[in-house]
Amino acid sequence: MITLTPKIDPLFGDRYYEDVKTIQYRRVVGALAWPAILPPPADETHGAVIVLGERRHEDHAAQTHRIDILAEIQASDTPTLLDEVIRLQELCCCTAWVADTTSKADFHEMKRHDDRQRAERRPRIRVGLALHYDDPVRLHALLRARTGDTKTLFFGSGSIAAQSLQRAPLGLKYEDLRDGYQPYLALLYALGQIDLRDYRTNRQRQQHNGPATVAGY
Repeated sequence: MITLTPKIDPLFGDRYYEDVKTIQYRRVVGALAWPAILPPPADETHGAVIVLGERRHEDHAAQTHRIDILAEIQASDTPTLLDEVIRLQELCCCTAWVADTTSKADFHEMKRHDDRQRAERRPRIRVGLALHYDDPVRLHALLRARTGDTKTLFFGSGSIAAQSLQRAPLGLKYEDLRDGYQPYLALLYALGQIDLRDYRTNRQRQQHNGPATVAGY
């Protein structure tokens, strides 16, 4: 897990985030995939939180901005998952969170958590609806572009998202991913938020605008 410090460019006034190795990120995005039943033979529930960091400076060879996985966490229930989000919000300076907010049960859990945080005057989180949350084929195309010949998404050793991705058969529908591949699903949500939302205007894109074989911009 990486701890980031917010910085301001003294010349241009741009906000960015820096880790202890002075690696700089222009954008940090987090995503949640709600707990669900794991595939057989497991019977436990789990959810996942993934935080991605988009490098501040362009990789000129790839003609895009590299993305690193900054944090990956699994939790057995929604309240614990949300507590982890609060912690990562501070450690990773991540205030942009997305998920499938159409899930009524998890939405109500999120509302109860927010009410408790507000009553105790503790930090709160805002979770938006993930772009194309129910279209994993579209989101996986972004992932494939970033992990092909020109790699611009880096998992790190022991990544739970990478393990979940390797387990997931190609062509799974959203309902299938929601019921057992949470780290992979959270990764897709976060990546979609970076590659399909303009950095400057925050407007939604229909597709990434990097080179044809490389996601990002």
